[in-house]
Amino acid sequence: MNRPSLLFWILLAALFAVQLVVPSSMIMKQKQVQREGTTFLFELDAIDPTDPFRGSYIILNPKENSIKLGSFDPSNSIDNYAYFENNTQGYAEIAGLSSERPQHSDYLKVEASGRFYKMDSIYKVRIGYPFERYYVNENIAEDAEKLIRKVLRDSSQTSYAEVKILDGYHSLIDEKVNGKSLNQLISK
Repeated sequence: MNRPSLLFWILLAALFAVQLVVPSSMIMKQKQVQREGTTFLFELDAIDPTDPFRGSYIILNPKENSIKLGSFDPSNSIDNYAYFENNTQGYAEIAGLSSERPQHSDYLKVEASGRFYKMDSIYKVRIGYPFERYYVNENIAEDAEKLIRKVLRDSSQTSYAEVKILDGYHSLIDEKVNGKSLNQLISK
């Protein structure tokens, strides 16, 4: 009978270690972003699909999804970094777009290869965010859809995503309607 060699056991132990370390480091990074990240509120125009393969979610479509630039090279638009600041209403605003990693921590890697328009030597570039879905419990998904549709029809109400950003990483904390958590509003 052949016994597994020492090398086999070492490789097996290394494989198990990698399977524990990789997800653990991802979880620790998310927790760090939630603890230390800067909070930005992205005002939303939401769309509410139900996907039988991916579950119930709300598509997050931030209103702040474009920036005006003096120059833009669409061929170099895959790896762009958007950095943010809060406007006077407290919502996130794109402060700039760079092909190089910014020096400060309030940035995200975004896709700027979407549609762009050139008007009077000014480019208006659309931004695709790395957060696009807010998953909800399927027991409350239909009620969440109805609430979001109602909020979108009423300009006196607001809907926004609360996102923490730190060094290019993000953590989607919550979707809020008029300052209250969507999950809390629906579960009442």
